[in-house]
Amino acid sequence: GRYSRYRQQVGSGRFKNVFKGFDERQGIDVAWSKIEADSNNLGHEQMKKIVDDISYGLGLDHPHVIKCFQCWEDSDHSCINMITEFFTSGALREYRQRHKSLDIKAVKKWGRQILQGLAYLHNRDPPVVHGDLRLDKIYINGHSGEIKIGDLGLAVLAPRRFAPGVMPEGDPSNQYTRSVDIFAYGLLMLELLGGRRVDKNGDTGYLELQERLDGVQDPQAQAFLARCMAAPEQRPSARELLEDSF
Repeated sequence: GRYSRYRQQVGSGRFKNVFKGFDERQGIDVAWSKIEADSNNLGHEQMKKIVDDISYGLGLDHPHVIKCFQCWEDSDHSCINMITEFFTSGALREYRQRHKSLDIKAVKKWGRQILQGLAYLHNRDPPVVHGDLRLDKIYINGHSGEIKIGDLGLAVLAPRRFAPGVMPEGDPSNQYTRSVDIFAYGLLMLELLGGRRVDKNGDTGYLELQERLDGVQDPQAQAFLARCMAAPEQRPSARELLEDSF
């Protein structure tokens, strides 16, 4: 076929193992992800939904959204295969942890790219909601600083569950909307600014988040994050956040 997979494993997540692959038609490296049915307790209907959700992403084309080239279910080996762009430096969470000293200008640059990707997704018809936005779902090419949102369609495996009391009162607890993506974006920006993980193991409460927000030194950054984490009816869209002075 068009794609070949190396034995070299280049990453792993809660639900997938990622191998380096090669696109023989384009002559480029790709990421070949395998999602095992047995280890994730996935039935046939769940497998079908994941493939359908990921396959919808084949039509997405934006500089800050990971391009998915192909996705299929391999019933013989009880797994889903997904071919996407290959990002040299991996997920942004690990990249941030490796670089402890970071100027706020870099955080702004990264955050703006994520917002541009979100605005594109949220303004599709119908809108595309990520549903599990966090730093280990954002990928970076370290040599260029290029940022892309990834793992679209995988939220069905483990929809984001915020700890009780994390979300402001009035947020939907059992459904995912563009507004919830914006709240999650605020959390990941808080983590990028502070360098300390937010909502690890679901044990960060809303009051603690407010304390960490109060600890943000830059006034513009603090005001920007407060907008992202406001009550749902006051929370701006991704497009509106792109117009923020931060």
